[in-house]
Amino acid sequence: MLTHLAVVAILAAAASSASAQVLRGTIVDAQSSRQLPAADIGLIDARGQRAAGTRSDSAGAFQFELPQPGAYQLQVNLIGYATFNSEAVPLRQGETIDVLIRLSTVALPLTPLVITARRRASDRLAEFERRRTTFGTGHFISRADIERRPIATASELLIGAPYVSLIDNRILFPGTIDEYCRANVYIDGQLITRSIDVDDLLISDWIEGIEVYPRAGVAPAEYQRNDCGSILFWTREPRAGGRWTRVKIAVAALFAMGTILLIR
Repeated sequence: MLTHLAVVAILAAAASSASAQVLRGTIVDAQSSRQLPAADIGLIDARGQRAAGTRSDSAGAFQFELPQPGAYQLQVNLIGYATFNSEAVPLRQGETIDVLIRLSTVALPLTPLVITARRRASDRLAEFERRRTTFGTGHFISRADIERRPIATASELLIGAPYVSLIDNRILFPGTIDEYCRANVYIDGQLITRSIDVDDLLISDWIEGIEVYPRAGVAPAEYQRNDCGSILFWTREPRAGGRWTRVKIAVAALFAMGTILLIR
């Protein structure tokens, strides 16, 4: 009975970890869009208590993996900037939300918190994998390609892709009217506004794959927005704290059983 209870407890903990909710994002300067490292980010739960805390990394990025869904507020403090308190952000079961937070020393001319993507883990990569494995018309950058360039930014991962030019942090293709046109950039199927730099939203470690379509006519129909081509970024499964796979669960269960038998 004791062995059975121990294994059940381990399986329950593993299942909870595997269904974690993720809230992640980037902290930038509202005026210059410069990424801000070392910001203190607190996660406030529905009771007004600080449920978790972290600091933004050198790319201004942060991530929380939460065991329970719910509505959470973000509180950000950084020396030289006004304290930022967000509205409550609802996080549903198994959901990942990406946000962009703009800090300022003065009244903000732009919305300080922007939710840039909201999605379920189960369908995040379905489109990318379907086209990549059926030899779609685009140029595909896989996770293996990305890992060979660990210090590249999201936009720098496009260097060497057909027809892509990077000028002043803008991703450009040859234009049909002007010399260049600005690419339509999507993150997990959602178009981002041209006033936002993709490097403010993504770091390379979050990216699972990229699709490059230099002309509108070769992009999938749902990503043909104008005469310019499209770039599709697809994010990977969250890895913070590790994920409980069936192998990990089995090893943990066997370890617990062996330990209990030794004690007995």
